[in-house]
Order: sequence, then C-alpha cells, then structure tokens
Amino acid sequence: MRPGPSVLYRAGSRAELDGLMGALPLYEWMQVTATPLAPHPNDPVASPVTPGNRLPDPRLTLVYRLEATLGQPQDLGDVAQGRRRIVPLTGGRSPGPS
Repeated sequence: MRPGPSVLYRAGSRAELDGLMGALPLYEWMQVTATPLAPHPNDPVASPVTPGNRLPDPRLTLVYRLEATLGQPQDLGDVAQGRRRIVPLTGGRSPGPS
C-alpha cells in the first residue's frame, strides 16, 4: 500500500488534534500517523493556539533585478503537453537589487 498525502495541522493539544481529525468525512477509513513538529526558526512568535490565530501576511523582498531583451516568439504548435511557444532571450543585464 502506498502512503497517503502529508497534511499539517496546528493544534494546542492532542485532544484538539483528535477532534480535528475525527471531524474529517472519511476519518473512519483513514490510517493516521501524527508526528509532532518542533517550531521552525522562521515561525512567527509562538502564541497560544486559538481558532482566530492566523499566519502573518506575506511580505515580498526584492532579491535581484533582471532587464531582458526578447526576440521574436517561435510558435512550435501543439505538443503532448499543450501548445509550445519559445521566446528567445537575446540580451539583458542584471544590475543588482536596486
């Protein structure tokens, strides 16, 4: 038998996790293994788990800047994965994060 998907749940106690899992529609047919995870260094500051807890809003950080010059698109037509189109990169530069 192949393993099923891995899913992450946040719960304040084993009883709360059991309640969450038991509420799943197909729970009685599932084989569940719970592995407690340690906090990750990038996790938000630990706070008590409550129904209103939510993750912080995502933030974007500029990593680099790329200026590209593109050539004429080449349409290769339909292939097994769908329509194939190639746009060649003919020049450009990467001046840094500014």
